Amino acid sequence: MKCKTFRYFCLFTSLCVFLASGCGTTQKKDEKSAQADELRQEEKEMPKPLSAEVKQEEKKPRVNLVSTDRTEKTGEKKQVAMLLPPPPFLYQKQHSGKLPELILKPEPVPEAKSFWQSENTTQSNHLKSIAVAAQHYYDTLGEQQGWISKNGRMYSYLQHIYMTTDKLVISGYLGSGLPASEYDILLLRGSDLAKYPGAEVSEADSGFGVFAVAQQSDGRYLLASPRGKAGMLSQKDYAALLNSYGQKHGTPLRLSSTSAEYGRILSFLGLYEGGLEEYFVREIWKDNKYAVVTFSGKSNTAEVKQHILQNDNNFWEVVYPNAQTWYDATCHINQKLPDFNFELLPNYSIGAVAAGIQAGNAEIVQALVSAGYVADSSQIYYQCVYQNYGYVVTSNGARYVAYKDQGRWKLLHVASDYEARNFIESRTGQDYSFIILDD
Repeated sequence: MKCKTFRYFCLFTSLCVFLASGCGTTQKKDEKSAQADELRQEEKEMPKPLSAEVKQEEKKPRVNLVSTDRTEKTGEKKQVAMLLPPPPFLYQKQHSGKLPELILKPEPVPEAKSFWQSENTTQSNHLKSIAVAAQHYYDTLGEQQGWISKNGRMYSYLQHIYMTTDKLVISGYLGSGLPASEYDILLLRGSDLAKYPGAEVSEADSGFGVFAVAQQSDGRYLLASPRGKAGMLSQKDYAALLNSYGQKHGTPLRLSSTSAEYGRILSFLGLYEGGLEEYFVREIWKDNKYAVVTFSGKSNTAEVKQHILQNDNNFWEVVYPNAQTWYDATCHINQKLPDFNFELLPNYSIGAVAAGIQAGNAEIVQALVSAGYVADSSQIYYQCVYQNYGYVVTSNGARYVAYKDQGRWKLLHVASDYEARNFIESRTGQDYSFIILDD
């Protein structure tokens, strides 16, 4: 009986084991079937692989012949062949064990004005573009073409014209489409602009530079520098800003050496020079604010200097020394003294002629001796020579213009420095005052 019971028990156990094994196998098959269904679904969602022909095309760089570039000098447009990257379809492998997903990398799009941008913002961008172009023009050609600040606006001292958007377009520094009548181009110190309510001048814009301006519908003036918006000024403040750069400070006059102001200016000049040496003055010009002195020390008439002084409550102070160090000092003076009236400057540049100025000439001395005007060089009080002309004052006060004619030095007795200047100018068409001693 026990054996029979044991056999039934073993048979029952085997049957349970068999059934359990079958269930496990079915469960695994169901899991595999589910994974296969999922895989097929993903494959359906995947785009079809690129064809061999397209893949081959990816390997070749694309050439865009539509892009244009603007030449810096002429402003003409030219076609430029640009190598572009392959099409922006990149495969990115995931770490989840799934098949690679196709990632579409968007092409960069040109920056465009957002629909919520105000008209003020758009005009600020236009003003910035103008300021960038004008500043580039000034940095490149300012000294060469004599661009200065005249009454606050950018002006060519040599061409006698104001800077406009049209000028920038013609010169290739700015694209067309911004009418000259709607914009002003200023050249001034940002620190001066910053003094007015409504100004927004950054530290980087506090120096001397370009600002573009447009009047708004409400009468105010919107300003921008090459770095962006620089504020909004009222009509009254804008007028005051430009007036502060006015260059008229009374009528320019050439001082007589006998005037009291002539001596006062020389006294203050001596304080600046810090020496006891007396001076040979060529000329002094002044208005109610500035004075220009062209002079040399008595020890060396060829070392001609030019200082600019400013009047502050009847005290003259040297505010721009040694203008003669520049071939053309116009732009450099304007950057330091933007309200300086250039009518005070003589019709010559000391920097341009300095290398040719001589303190004396032995042949001229010999001509004076031969003519019986002096016994020797010790009787010459003043002498200065440039190229084929010289000016001599003897110890007895006689004045002579020396000029070279057909290789020989000739002498002309003159009554004054004015007569000497007019004689040389009639022959050369140039002002030689820098060698003529002021009477």
